[in-house]
Amino acid sequence: MRRHHWDPVCDPPRGLFTPVPVDPRGLTGPTRHQASLCGHPGAEWRRTSRGFYVPSYVDPDLPEQRVLEAAVLLPAGGAVTGWGALRMWGGRFFDGRRRDDALHPVDLVAGPHDARRPRPGIRWSQDRLDPSEVRVRHGVRVTDADRAAFDTARLAGDVRAATVAFDMAFAAELTGPRRLAGYLDTHPGWNGVPQARTALDLSSERSRSPMETDVRIVWELDAGFPRPLVNTEVFSRAGKLLGVADLLDPVAGLVVEFDGADHAGARRRSEDAGREGRMRTHLLEVERVTGYDLHHVAALVGRLHAARRRARWLPECDRRWTVVPPPGWEVGLPLDDRLDLRDWQREVDESA
Repeated sequence: MRRHHWDPVCDPPRGLFTPVPVDPRGLTGPTRHQASLCGHPGAEWRRTSRGFYVPSYVDPDLPEQRVLEAAVLLPAGGAVTGWGALRMWGGRFFDGRRRDDALHPVDLVAGPHDARRPRPGIRWSQDRLDPSEVRVRHGVRVTDADRAAFDTARLAGDVRAATVAFDMAFAAELTGPRRLAGYLDTHPGWNGVPQARTALDLSSERSRSPMETDVRIVWELDAGFPRPLVNTEVFSRAGKLLGVADLLDPVAGLVVEFDGADHAGARRRSEDAGREGRMRTHLLEVERVTGYDLHHVAALVGRLHAARRRARWLPECDRRWTVVPPPGWEVGLPLDDRLDLRDWQREVDESA
């Protein structure tokens, strides 16, 4: 079964093709004549970099294929890092595209003693790379998830993008806040660490999509409100689940819901309306936000302030709702604890 397109974890890549050099016989690669036709209509091969080719039917927009095509340029001891490594680890939202659909370069670590010429679509790094941080995923040498998330955040264009990167690495359960805090502590002098620290402070292990994180950042940085609870179960006083709030201001009693494109269907709209009705019946104010609103931040901030003023601000004794689970409700472990347990189980399986 294929995963849902909003699942933070993506399916393993299919149809990857490792670039190959010219083969005069045409058995394992293009002949010299076929290579000379690259870029012409009907060409059977596509050049990925100097001296390397893939068949023209190979999709160049597949994120993992872009990573693979860049990785053939790695020197011995080098590795893919940043978004490319996180994609190879299974992070769906690391697709190598900016919000305006422009492409991010693939980040390659060559090491401190291996200078490389700039190439289109590639960003070279001469930072240190400990061999213990390198793994092989889908045939590509990549950094482990901690190093990849660290590099993605510190090299991001701003702290908002860095926060989204951390949140989506957490959503895919590739690394956790405690692990990254420890990694940052051991690399204090590296470029971009202040930005990464700020992003880690803003991050949440409970966010499920980039735009959910965007809304939370607007809430905190632009509107100046205190940190909300994220994807939190809200119950009636009788213990009935009212719904899971994308953002909840537990002091004001305000729920902020992000409606992505998948909320447009009739069934989803009906479910949303039912959940909103239950929330309002229990004296919670609800404000809905769409992707369009994120392009008009000033207007969105005004709406959030208005919604917070409308909220009831009830003392806890007068509330009809609570975030305290009823007896018997299963409460999951924090992300880092789940990752520790997963690592322990893997060690047990490997030693059996």
